[in-house]
Amino acid sequence: LAGWHLEASGPVIQLCPRGHEIIGIRHNDLDRLPDLPPPAHHEQEQVDAFYEELQDAHKAWDSLLAKDESRLVIKLQPGETMVVANQRCMHG
Repeated sequence: LAGWHLEASGPVIQLCPRGHEIIGIRHNDLDRLPDLPPPAHHEQEQVDAFYEELQDAHKAWDSLLAKDESRLVIKLQPGETMVVANQRCMHG
């Protein structure tokens, strides 16, 4: 067998059980399934509204990630290594 098969599940935004504080975000543009409306959305108006809200949410998320103050850029030299705490910071 060749290649990888990785699988994970969980909420995209994880909230603290005792409040509304965000304690985790799962984000990966490369492996997201298509966003589908909840099964209860049967009417076309509900489906259209869902996708409009989703598009607004994606735009807001992208603008947050694009802010310079949200980024740390480290240029590595050949032979250097960087270790990232995968659950602590977004990386790419």
